[in-house]
Amino acid sequence: MAISFVEGSLRIRGPNAAKIRRFDAQNSHALLGAMKAVDFVIEETNYTIFLELKDPDNPQASNANRADFAKKLYSGSLDQDLKYKYRDSYLYEWSCGNIRKPALYIVVIQFQPFVSAHRMVRQDRLREQLPARSQAPAAWQQYYLEDVLVLDCSGWNQRFPNFRIERIS
Repeated sequence: MAISFVEGSLRIRGPNAAKIRRFDAQNSHALLGAMKAVDFVIEETNYTIFLELKDPDNPQASNANRADFAKKLYSGSLDQDLKYKYRDSYLYEWSCGNIRKPALYIVVIQFQPFVSAHRMVRQDRLREQLPARSQAPAAWQQYYLEDVLVLDCSGWNQRFPNFRIERIS
């Protein structure tokens, strides 16, 4: 038996014993009005994964919504929102004493025109704004982010086969 959550027209499944939490819900995050939140927090064997799903390919999305998303994505303005979602989510979890493993921030963007080269550019931009271990100042003794990855569903499923994301509509 697997545990699953639905976000729009995507479903994420994990093993029954998996520790997946919908994080952008009032029962998980008491300060939702004051702080931004990623969609899910996943306790994996070696990492705490902060997962944000963006799905403009959702069959329910209008062409206007897709065009608006594309504008924010390619202009880089979406990066600001993504940055604060991670920072606020990490701070909330850290303040609750829930950070016990290195953190990964993974943004899954399922958008047909958004090819691998675009994902790499967004990933690099987020790494500049959220200094991961490799970009952290030398004086830092602790790291609040191991790495940032920007993937599509296929890339996520290759890296995390125990936590598959699939389209349900």
